Amino acid sequence: MNKIFLYLILISLSYSIFWSCANVTPPTGGPRDTIAPTRILTIPLDKSINYKGQTFTLEFDERIKTDKIKDQLIITPLIESDYEYTIKKNIVKLSFEEPFQDSTTYTLNFRESIQDITEGNPTEENKFTFSTGTYIDSMSINGYVKKLLTYDTIENIVVGLYLAEDTITIYDGSPYYFTEVQEDGSYLIENIKNGKYLLYAFRDDNKNLQL
Repeated sequence: MNKIFLYLILISLSYSIFWSCANVTPPTGGPRDTIAPTRILTIPLDKSINYKGQTFTLEFDERIKTDKIKDQLIITPLIESDYEYTIKKNIVKLSFEEPFQDSTTYTLNFRESIQDITEGNPTEENKFTFSTGTYIDSMSINGYVKKLLTYDTIENIVVGLYLAEDTITIYDGSPYYFTEVQEDGSYLIENIKNGKYLLYAFRDDNKNLQL
């Protein structure tokens, strides 16, 4: 009787030891990833001149994802060509259907559309510039848009430049250069070609770049 009782105790102890070893708890996580992806290569190179291609490749130092890239990406001057994009691990590639205008500097502003795959940190190197001509246009304009009396900021405001000699205006077309006003009311348009322009700021709730 004592032998049977001792045998049952040993079985119980063995089962308890086995269960405690098998019931492994997951390790606690380390510090949260707050480092944004770093761009390590572009094809063509950023600030390239005489580029006649229609494809662009951006490579980063870690795996990335895209978030509403067709809503986020701002291309200036304005183009009508559509494009497709693919993403594979740490590389995003854009292919445009039509060639770009000759002797023109273009800027692709991805804003927060390219992010790391773990925490969604957007890359800080979000602008890419190239020229189809022999130099990069260097003119720029910046300022603030706020309410006249209260100096409060306004949501969904676009600042646009229209060619002064063009028949397209704010009432019947889209701006040649444009940008969205930031949360603090500031705006910046870079790489503008030398010329005469009309500057307008307008609310763009429906995102069609028209008043």
